[in-house]
Amino acid sequence: MNLNNNATTDRADEPLTRAEIEQRIQNVGGSSRLDVSGQNLQNIDLSAVDLSGANLSGANLSGADLLNANLSRADLSGANLNEAHLNNADLSEANLLNADLSEADLSGTRPHLGDIRPFLSLQ
Repeated sequence: MNLNNNATTDRADEPLTRAEIEQRIQNVGGSSRLDVSGQNLQNIDLSAVDLSGANLSGANLSGADLLNANLSRADLSGANLNEAHLNNADLSEANLLNADLSEADLSGTRPHLGDIRPFLSLQ
């Protein structure tokens, strides 16, 4: 069974929508099986969405609204989170290796990333 749900469409350059992400989560049986690596999610509203364990590596999440999102154990390695709104997001055990968090709002994140921001990759 192929769990890669990183399908291309005729509108491959257009950002995915919240409805598409929610449908993919349902189709694959949960957020931990969601794979949107490398996808365009620019300016998407994923506030309060459970993305725990999702593969978002290399995704373009610039300007995304991730307010109160559950990103625990998510793979955000190499993701573009420039100017993303991560207020009160749960980033516990998330992989942020080489993620671009420049100008991202990290207020209230769990764990509190404001304290470690100087040590993160802010490309």
